[in-house]
Amino acid sequence: MGRKKEIIFGWGLICLFLIPFVLAENNLYQKESLQLELEVNGEMNLIGEVGATLKEVTAEIMLYPKDSFRQKLLNFESEGEIVGEKIVFIWKDGVLGKKEYGYSAKVNNLRERHEVKGKINFPIFNLEGYEDYLLPTETIDSENPLIVARATELAEGEDDLFKVVFNLASWVESNINYDLNTLTATASQKASWVLNNKQGVCDEMTSLFIAMSRSLGIPARFVSGISYTESEEVVEYTGKNWAPHGWAEVYFPSVGWVGFDITFGEYGYVDVTHIKLRDGFDPGEASTKFSWLANNVKLEAEDLDFEVKLVGQGKAVVPEFSITSEVLGEEIGPGGFNLITVKIKNLENHYLATTLRLSVPNEVTVFEEKKKVLLSPNEEKEVSWKVRLTEALNEGFVYTFPYVVYSEENLTSEGSFKGTYDGLIYSKKDVEGLVIKEEKKYLGSVEIDCDYLEESLLGETLEIDCSVKNVGNVNLKGLQLCVVGSCETKDLLINQEEKMSGSVLGEVGNNKFLVDINNNEVDEKKYFSYSVVDGPNVNLESIAPEEINLGEEFEIKIMVEKKSYSIPQKVKVMLSWSRGEQIWEMAELKTEEELVFKSGTNGMGKENKFDVLVEWEDKKGATFERKRSFVVEVVGGGFWNGVKLWFNGVINKIV
Repeated sequence: MGRKKEIIFGWGLICLFLIPFVLAENNLYQKESLQLELEVNGEMNLIGEVGATLKEVTAEIMLYPKDSFRQKLLNFESEGEIVGEKIVFIWKDGVLGKKEYGYSAKVNNLRERHEVKGKINFPIFNLEGYEDYLLPTETIDSENPLIVARATELAEGEDDLFKVVFNLASWVESNINYDLNTLTATASQKASWVLNNKQGVCDEMTSLFIAMSRSLGIPARFVSGISYTESEEVVEYTGKNWAPHGWAEVYFPSVGWVGFDITFGEYGYVDVTHIKLRDGFDPGEASTKFSWLANNVKLEAEDLDFEVKLVGQGKAVVPEFSITSEVLGEEIGPGGFNLITVKIKNLENHYLATTLRLSVPNEVTVFEEKKKVLLSPNEEKEVSWKVRLTEALNEGFVYTFPYVVYSEENLTSEGSFKGTYDGLIYSKKDVEGLVIKEEKKYLGSVEIDCDYLEESLLGETLEIDCSVKNVGNVNLKGLQLCVVGSCETKDLLINQEEKMSGSVLGEVGNNKFLVDINNNEVDEKKYFSYSVVDGPNVNLESIAPEEINLGEEFEIKIMVEKKSYSIPQKVKVMLSWSRGEQIWEMAELKTEEELVFKSGTNGMGKENKFDVLVEWEDKKGATFERKRSFVVEVVGGGFWNGVKLWFNGVINKIV
């Protein structure tokens, strides 16, 4: 048998892909710093009609660079005045026609990021002060059911916040086609439109990412600015390499706002070409505003014009990763599968994300050209590609198939494998069984809250309105929601909330009702307390002597007792007789009170009538009362004492 011939496939295709990554010295994205001059100009035209008068006109620019941890403002010049978050221009010359406004600025952009150095748990709790960044807006319709469904699917089983946000970002980048045709619309398309149509430009892709984040209870905001691009499509459309751009910032508790640029594939940071001009809740927020005090004057304005000039740059960044690669089979037969595995190590003490790409000759089929990789601090991970060799291998030949794995940070790992007619043939199942899959941690948990009257009247039906929120990282399917025995079955997705209601008729006293939430992942029971009260009632008793001797001291005891579960309010007890009255007042009658009245017989007649009245209220202000009366007889010896008692009795009746 003759000697085998060796065929080595060329690198032309590979080099074509590598050019943007290999030329590190000319790669602005991979610089430690950039010094940039920014010129922003606007123009408006004031058009007068018959009888036109103009007193004052104002223009406001909301987009301008500010100091931050990654952006230093070196110089700023403008005829306008910075007032809060805007630059204000005012004309009082009364002249119609064109008016120009703008500013120039010089910034030093640094490759800095808010580093996430450890795991932050998902879902997030205690977001006081950031609630507004969870709300839906006109463009970012985060409550849309399809957005919620997709986001919760991507978050399910993840308990690490960075991993959840990474999953959202990489899904949007991989599944939404960047399409400049959507720029023809008068405004940014809604996030739900982008999801349904699978296309959009930077601000629209960012809106979808923010909407997904907010739907999961993750605060996110929209950033407006300018960035550099080498995309031929964008340069042809705008005529510039520097163009208006939009990206996102996501809030990580205890860390701060972290940049995510979906269209650039930058997760956890943005590169130094990004000039930040504003952050806000929605991409539709105005960039300029105009007001004028005039009669019969119309204002027309042009879009702001941006010019950026590169005036300085720092050195290339030091690689944050290391990568090596290997193949499963050194010699593969016709149509056989192979596995190319890359070991990538995070050299930093904070989370890092990157994109790895695989380039091979046309004779090798790649099922997934690029892979987004997330690494926790100092983590090493294996990433694998399934490839399949062509069946067109001739007997007697040895084919060498080179491959290259490269990252956006200019890191590469090269290798090759051979193809022979009698080489090993791995099946798809063989190689898939060797791919390492990350384990997820599933946490099913719900939060129950109920709104109801904690005190109701006897005979009234207590109406109960409850909400159940999924605060775990599992989509709860077939969840049974029960309030006081009234049940319904629903699906409750991550961070979503369901309402339910019920009613109960309780007995007098302290009561409880049960909310029971359960399925295969969750079994949560929570009792809520309430009380049923009757109308407040007071029992009135009195103890007084039936007969006393003239000149003696005597006492009357009055007992008022709470005879209901509810507590009588503003209780007033009045003891009255012909010569006067005694009043006792109490804010509440919680149990029983004994009131004592002491007196002598001076001024009393032979028979003396005493009246006792008790008044009280319930908590709503309704009034109640109870009365009783009794007679105390005064006796004394001798004729003159009898006359005195008779005389007092006559006087008392007159009084």
